[in-house]
Amino acid sequence: MAAFTPTFCPRLACQGLHGLRFHKKGEFWRKCDNRLVQRFRCLRCRGTFSIQTFRVDYGLHKPLCTLDILRGFVAKTTQRHMARSLGVDRKTIARRLDRLGRHCEDFHRLRLALLPPGFDAAGFAFDELETFELNRIHQPVTVPLLVHDRSYFVVDFEVGRLPSRNKKKARAEGRAERPSDSKQACQAVFRRFAQALKRDAMVSLSTDKKPGYMRWIAKAYPRVSSHGQISSRRRRDMANPLAPVNLTFAMLRDGLSRLVRRNWAYSKKRQKLRLHLWIWTAWRNYVRQITNKDRWRSPAMLHGLERRRLQLAELVRWRVFPDRRSVHTPSGWVATLPRVA
Repeated sequence: MAAFTPTFCPRLACQGLHGLRFHKKGEFWRKCDNRLVQRFRCLRCRGTFSIQTFRVDYGLHKPLCTLDILRGFVAKTTQRHMARSLGVDRKTIARRLDRLGRHCEDFHRLRLALLPPGFDAAGFAFDELETFELNRIHQPVTVPLLVHDRSYFVVDFEVGRLPSRNKKKARAEGRAERPSDSKQACQAVFRRFAQALKRDAMVSLSTDKKPGYMRWIAKAYPRVSSHGQISSRRRRDMANPLAPVNLTFAMLRDGLSRLVRRNWAYSKKRQKLRLHLWIWTAWRNYVRQITNKDRWRSPAMLHGLERRRLQLAELVRWRVFPDRRSVHTPSGWVATLPRVA
């Protein structure tokens, strides 16, 4: 902490995005985690901030349980069980889900800006995972997800609504008609994928035979050189071109308590499911090994985004500032979120 040097003022009202002029303004002791924290004053806006302002656990009264909560989110542990095990309120777990989910999404978005040219040399697999929120019959949910076929790197996903599986029963019960967000969700994934590549390279893509995929892909990302449509009845083994995304779906159901069937753990709101999925995605891409046999490399390492697998604490240590496109790493503050040494 003693070597920490801020390069911009984190206050939104301050216009000094770079070239910060500051001086030290005392220290304070954090009782919750037993740390001495340095304070600073910005000479441009005269506002004060501290080292803690740049950390993900900024403002938390119980920061020491963050890693345990994060492990629970990717280990199929329910929020109630985490609250009982850690001796905290269930609302604490719910608020930590919001914070960690937003952080992991911002972390991944800025990492995508560093994708090397060789990232699109191989193909990608795309499919939709179907789950539900609150009611399995009347409130189904779709999760379109795009995966790199060699590294299992999760590129992007989205969460959207699906119509009731029994519309006649829904009308009899007086339920409002539920629209389908499948088209909008899939197009959002393809559009962000095109923005992440930012080059004219042609890519190959494998999907199932859903009729709308060809139109949506052509509209959002016309540079797809090869689009393989695979039958959903084809055997789901490793020879199947959709094996990477099918394996990812299996890992999601094995690791997320929200994707289980008919118990207290299922997701009540799709917005919370989206946040939970972002935590799992960041853990999968940057912390977990590719496979159990290839335990020394993470998916991000195969694409040059990292030199080594990140530790879980490194993933959630420093805040990401999307408006400044900045984050603090062990090598210091940078504007393009570089690799960890």
